Amino acid sequence: MHPARRVSRWRAPAASAGLGRTTGTTCAAFLADRLAIGETERPRIHRKCSRRPAKWVLTPLLLVVAVLCGCRDTGRPGDYFEISGRLFSFNYRVATAVYVVTLRPLQPMQRGQVVVATFENPAGGAPIVVEQKVWPNLDKVTIESPPLECVVKDRPYAVSLVVRSGAGEALQKLETTITSNLDQSILPDRPLVIGPVYELNPDLAEHPDGKLPEGDGVECPA
Repeated sequence: MHPARRVSRWRAPAASAGLGRTTGTTCAAFLADRLAIGETERPRIHRKCSRRPAKWVLTPLLLVVAVLCGCRDTGRPGDYFEISGRLFSFNYRVATAVYVVTLRPLQPMQRGQVVVATFENPAGGAPIVVEQKVWPNLDKVTIESPPLECVVKDRPYAVSLVVRSGAGEALQKLETTITSNLDQSILPDRPLVIGPVYELNPDLAEHPDGKLPEGDGVECPA
């Protein structure tokens, strides 16, 4: 007989009046002891100990929910949209980095609405402006910038969004920042592949790591 099965006949001391506890033993310790000796009657253990979950189990779960909810800019009464996602998207294969912002509608979207996004330019100079049409049959609006240069890790970049009606009236304005956890210098200096069939870039024939001696030719602000 397997050793674990031989010792599985052991039984813990009788439970006290409180559910999930034995005399002088916490529920967690009780479970650990039962499982350590190969106890096979797990449903019985579960019934004894699962009715009153310990506070230290619930607390981490609440913290995780709080962190996840903190990633969304919740709207106010009367708002048309709330920011449901914002990030930098890095595509190593084609050597690009872009802003991506998603909006969740808080009320029915109307035909003709547009979102005008103004992104801080990481390379300096004039801001980058993108106008995105709102499609009422979709459950979100996604705004993506053109390819960027000079994105720096851990630096917040300003983003402003204006929701406009079909007549051009400003209905709502949202402001936020986006911070990258990567530096754009991790990308290759040229796209690794080109063309519709993703042929290897001949500019990188002697540089399989994608890095050229002269760099990417872009001068970034200090």
